[in-house]
Amino acid sequence: MPGYHKTMNLLSLSVCAAACLSLSACSAPQVVRPGDKAQISFDCRLPAGELAATTFPDASVAQSPKSPLYLPRTGPESVEVTAGAAPPRSPNNDRLSFEEEIMEFLAQRIPGMHEGERARFELEAARYPVSSPTDKLVKIAKVRKRQKEMRISGEEFIARTGKSPELGAPFVLDRMFPGKVSEVTDKEVLIHFAPVAGESLTTPFGAAAVREFPDHYELEIKAEKGNLIRTGGMAGRIAAVDGDLITIDYGHPFAGERLACEVKVVRVEPAPAASAPDPAMARQLVDALRGMSAVSDGVGADAGKAEGEAR
Repeated sequence: MPGYHKTMNLLSLSVCAAACLSLSACSAPQVVRPGDKAQISFDCRLPAGELAATTFPDASVAQSPKSPLYLPRTGPESVEVTAGAAPPRSPNNDRLSFEEEIMEFLAQRIPGMHEGERARFELEAARYPVSSPTDKLVKIAKVRKRQKEMRISGEEFIARTGKSPELGAPFVLDRMFPGKVSEVTDKEVLIHFAPVAGESLTTPFGAAAVREFPDHYELEIKAEKGNLIRTGGMAGRIAAVDGDLITIDYGHPFAGERLACEVKVVRVEPAPAASAPDPAMARQLVDALRGMSAVSDGVGADAGKAEGEAR
């Protein structure tokens, strides 16, 4: 019964093919599709090669020159993103941290990559939408005053530090002007502040010089127009230095820079919709199997008839 066996072989192959499809192409590397959750690692640099952001720990990039945008990484060496276009942001929540902005841009680039694949992307971004020309601009004082001493109650000292006041105990309001307890009475705690001798002072906005006065210090920031800065999660650039004011532009996700990013897809978790069977494909497969079943029935009948005639 050659026809019958041929039909059954075709049926077996069809069932195997369907099973293979249901297992996401069997052993082939998982492809990133929009909506998938992907664990990625990345290393992003400025055009001159300075490191701007990375998922790798600080020790592993110790030899790399760092840009002012760089912050040491803590936590795992990969981050999770949702592949594909980013959801729209609300007008009142349009800003992400510098690293989160990078993750959002990379999430749009990785669809089509395979699990374990590496790629290099150039990232550029437009300015944030603004409601006025001065939106996203921040002005700060170029000269800041720092007190030489402070008197507080013992209760307040304990509330702030969690410890009882003792002579020589540290008390820090500003890391550039650390304080120490110089006197403790029943009524108050006296704290003196002073810059660390011989230590150069730097701020996120530039190097600083200290001038001493009888009752306070003045810290003058030597800011330069065009310099990149990083304050908290935000990346910015000094737009102007006029008189006693420094103007900082926080209006661009990457502070106006182009980033070169090396990316690796570490792991892919398919979105639920992507892993569910396609109803249309399922119907087509059922119809095909029914048709093949009918053919096999016909072949079996013909074979029985031929066997009867032979007898």
